[in-house]
Amino acid sequence: MDQLDSYILINEFFGTMILAIAISSSFILDQEGNVLGSNKFVLISIVFTAKVFMLRLGGTDYNPGLTFMKLITYKDKEKLKFMNRIILPSIIMQTIGAICGFLMSYYFRNGFVFKLCIHKDSSPAAGFFVEIFCTFFLFLIVLIVDDSEVEKSSDVMKVIVVVAGIITGISLGGNISGAGMNPAIGFGANFAIFLVTGNLSELKYLWIYLIGPFISSYLASAFFLAVYKNNQLTEEKGSRKLILDIRKYLLNR
Repeated sequence: MDQLDSYILINEFFGTMILAIAISSSFILDQEGNVLGSNKFVLISIVFTAKVFMLRLGGTDYNPGLTFMKLITYKDKEKLKFMNRIILPSIIMQTIGAICGFLMSYYFRNGFVFKLCIHKDSSPAAGFFVEIFCTFFLFLIVLIVDDSEVEKSSDVMKVIVVVAGIITGISLGGNISGAGMNPAIGFGANFAIFLVTGNLSELKYLWIYLIGPFISSYLASAFFLAVYKNNQLTEEKGSRKLILDIRKYLLNR
């Protein structure tokens, strides 16, 4: 493991920790620690600032599902070699970072623990499918934004689009599955509660937040490669054919 790998892993740890703290900090509490509501502006501000700052250092996934999706989507040999080397350490650092972030929030917010779970009026099956759908939507946005064809976009604009995808996913699935859309956040939140309470029942929905995003990784990757990239290739071939036809016409005159 070289120095660049170490920087990326440190970035993954602190970035995911900041994300966990941002999620916990977005909840408004009364003096007794009861939740009064949430402030998405706080969440957006912290996540946006952290993402823009850490883009300069590399390793900006903060999401094991996203890291895994890049591994199965990339075709470039150098990228694949890099991803194969870094994926497991990245996922470990992301998960540890999330746990640390939620535990820090617990101690600094007078015992408040963020709980990611299925809404009381929803079933685990409904929560599972909603989690898959919201995560698929977010991951597809990330793939399109990260595509080489749009690399000329500024880093700030990329972050704006991704953060908009996160907020949209939360708005669509928050009242059903909690819209974790991130195995590290799902595991970190539930495991932090378990560490604090010692209650194993806090882990009963953990499978939804671990399995769902990885299924979404496959779906988003397949859709991106089969539909988005295929359409790009078709358009490029059509453009080349048009140019060749014009050139042929001009040469024959």
